[in-house]
Amino acid sequence: MEEPSTNSSILKETFTILSTELPTTHRGRGTMDGPGDAVWILTSAFIIFTMISGFGLVESGKCNLTNI
Repeated sequence: MEEPSTNSSILKETFTILSTELPTTHRGRGTMDGPGDAVWILTSAFIIFTMISGFGLVESGKCNLTNI
């Protein structure tokens, strides 16, 4: 009689199958390992954060045309 499969064994089998099917060459722009990449990610995160908080202030009524 066969043992029932556990979640970890199913995950291990799935990972093994997927890792063998992945291509070995990367056809992108290269690795993301420079300081410019980190700076760009932090800058865009800051811009998005301020956009979201600004939109929240506009929608709540704390900021309107007379306050600017």
